[in-house]
Amino acid sequence: MSQKLLYLISFVLVLALVSTNVALGQVVWEGRISSADDDMEQYAASGAMDPGSSDLEITEEGSPGSNQFIGLRFNGVVVPQGAIITNAYVQFHVDETDIPGDNRPGTKFLRGEAVDNAAPISTTAPFNLSSRPTTSAEASWDWPFWTTADEEGPDQRTSDISAVIQEITDRPGWSPGNSLVLIITGSGENTAEAFEGEADAAALLHIEYTLGKAARPSPADGAIDVSRDVVLSWRPGVFAAPINGHKVYFSENFNDVNDGIGAITQSADSYALPQRLDFGTTYYWRVDEVNNVNPDSPWIGNVWSFTTELLAYPVENITATASSTSQEGMDPENTINGSGLDANDLHSMEATDMWLSSDEPNGAWIEYELDKVHKLHEMWVWNSNQVMEPM
Repeated sequence: MSQKLLYLISFVLVLALVSTNVALGQVVWEGRISSADDDMEQYAASGAMDPGSSDLEITEEGSPGSNQFIGLRFNGVVVPQGAIITNAYVQFHVDETDIPGDNRPGTKFLRGEAVDNAAPISTTAPFNLSSRPTTSAEASWDWPFWTTADEEGPDQRTSDISAVIQEITDRPGWSPGNSLVLIITGSGENTAEAFEGEADAAALLHIEYTLGKAARPSPADGAIDVSRDVVLSWRPGVFAAPINGHKVYFSENFNDVNDGIGAITQSADSYALPQRLDFGTTYYWRVDEVNNVNPDSPWIGNVWSFTTELLAYPVENITATASSTSQEGMDPENTINGSGLDANDLHSMEATDMWLSSDEPNGAWIEYELDKVHKLHEMWVWNSNQVMEPM
């Protein structure tokens, strides 16, 4: 709508756990909403459609619980069937910022209509958006407050919706130039321009894709805490030869991979490493797609990286309780919140950095509750005996 002991003790548990620039070879397609009926609101409760609005309240209007479905139909999407979608998002433009104080931005969810060529959005048929079949792929995100009118930047974008676009363009009946519909639900209210409010600022769909290059690495580029027994896999380029169509480069040395040293030829679009990797180590890898009968071969891949799991991790989410506390600020929480520890894991002698119990004839105790069962690797204990303690 348009409304616009005495014990002094501290310890740590450690566990063992067994555009911007587009890369060479990428293609970018962008398109805005192109007609008034292609961005539409549908009331969730009544199903009524709301044509003619100059803005889009995403996804509540006026008060919490007044939910809407937001439908966006993009036409003439020139992405080939089978293209590898490497990145995608919808860019919005802020229309107004006078959001009621009790209606804060919340979590948004986006799916696509699971059809080959999306039909126009009806202005009269009730539940026209919510009744459409949707993709199994879904994207979600949390937007901040939109405080500046006419802003159009990263804070007005969805998260990466490439999996949603991929599911649609992988459909057998998809053809370049077809239309697709994206449907947003969720909570909170962010008000964006609609086509009828300002056509040049209507929602824009941005898609990056590749055909020949390998994409969608697993583990993902930049991943951390990766298993030492990981099997590398990727989505192959559409032109790769079925036999020996992939050359894999893998090393701890970025330059070796970047320079194409030590290729391993593969037919499968996965590679099981010959030995277990080291703990806490960053590895680099690349896949070149090849086909000797295609004059454009090879398709040089991007250099990806991941870092393997550490040998052990500090335990988090611990609750400390004790038999007593002698002085304010010398609570049992001091034994788990890092009080008094320096960068070299040395502990101070300051009593206020620790826990101090009251004088208890039957003995003081402290107890720790963990969030789950862990395999203990190490437990570090610092103890300081004070002059006040009985000998």
